[in-house]
Amino acid sequence: MVTLPYTGPVVLVQPAQTRLPPPTTIGDHRESVSDRNRNIAADDTRAWGGIADRLVRVVFGLVLGLLISEFVARALVQFAAPYSYNPIIRKQSEQAPFFVVDPDLGHRLRDGFVGVYQKGFVPWQQLVSEAATAQKAGRAVVLNVGDSSTSGWNSNVIKSNRERAARGLPPLSPFQTYPTYSDQLKTDPKLYSINAGVPGYGATQGALFLQRILSDFHAAGVRPDIVTLYFGNNDSAWNGNVEDKYQFAGFLSLQLNGFQVRRFINQMLNGSRIIPRTLPFDYGSRMKEMVDGARRAGAAVVLIEPAIPYAWPPALRADGLEEEVHLQRSALRGTRVGQSLDDAMVFFDRGMQALKRGQLSEARGLLDQARESDYILPRIKHAHQHVLTDDVMRALGVPLVSVSTELSQRVDDRDFFIDYCHPNEFGSKLIAERLRNVISAALRAKNAAVDSKER
Repeated sequence: MVTLPYTGPVVLVQPAQTRLPPPTTIGDHRESVSDRNRNIAADDTRAWGGIADRLVRVVFGLVLGLLISEFVARALVQFAAPYSYNPIIRKQSEQAPFFVVDPDLGHRLRDGFVGVYQKGFVPWQQLVSEAATAQKAGRAVVLNVGDSSTSGWNSNVIKSNRERAARGLPPLSPFQTYPTYSDQLKTDPKLYSINAGVPGYGATQGALFLQRILSDFHAAGVRPDIVTLYFGNNDSAWNGNVEDKYQFAGFLSLQLNGFQVRRFINQMLNGSRIIPRTLPFDYGSRMKEMVDGARRAGAAVVLIEPAIPYAWPPALRADGLEEEVHLQRSALRGTRVGQSLDDAMVFFDRGMQALKRGQLSEARGLLDQARESDYILPRIKHAHQHVLTDDVMRALGVPLVSVSTELSQRVDDRDFFIDYCHPNEFGSKLIAERLRNVISAALRAKNAAVDSKER
């Protein structure tokens, strides 16, 4: 191959020259660094602003979600079936018409108050009128507020009512089958005794109920001289981890300790936690509310420590209902309260064996552990007892009536109770005797205070 020589013009290509920045002074260099710092700061501000904006949106979403959840939860509670807050009261209402739905209290006695000076029940207005007449006649009005131990409940009647219903017979009343301490106070002609006990009530319902009674009495010109308070058994019982403060807090009352969302969370913790109807702290708060309310109404207050038997089987509401206990244990299997009930059964069996051997100290300790481990039967727990004596009695200077010393001298104390927690005639007599002495002292102190003011 022949290569021809190139005869065209020759073009010289100059290499590209790199342009250097103009020389800078020290002042120019400082200005450049300052600009970069300002840009960096601006970028940081924008970044933090974006994070803050996202946080605000997240917090707003959480708050909005919580409020919506709370509204829905309260709506579900508000429109729940009657007595759904208390399975025991619901079951009793299905068997006999002793209760009626109350929008504030959940339930109350259908026909007013359990009668003290008459058989049956006393209508509300009749009671207020009789109390006014008695006070005008110079008698001291003693208002006994409490639960079924105050009203005088007999669980054995409930058992027999199931049998009567199966035979098509009308139910018998579980009330007035034995004299309560309210009944035994009426023997003193200087006193007018009122039985304001309602089965199933804890301290939360009791505080609302007492407020209602005092308001009606005030409107009628009646001022109770003495108010006795008997609460703690129902407060210590388990109700599916649902606390009473979620049951009666009001529809859209957004008090912090009453969020219904927490109620449903607690219900999901059945397997790992036992939450009673009223926590000890809340129990103390409700008791203090009642003491303060009664004192503002001009009454002297007396606390009554709930009396409960040692020698009573866990979870058994009445003799002959052992099958009910078996079914309940099966239903609670796998839950913390079910495990605690199993422990209570073991403690009780060992305690009764020690009692048969005459080992009273060992028996008392084991039977006490059985009571403390049983959250099915409404029987006051040690934590609630300590709150009653320390946070209420001592802190507020309120006298306390207790028969625990007398009962503790007898490990087998079933002679003083009609069933698992209700004092029978003999148990109520012990309470009434102590109560008379305390009431007399309170009335003397009250009259002395009035005389000193008049001088």
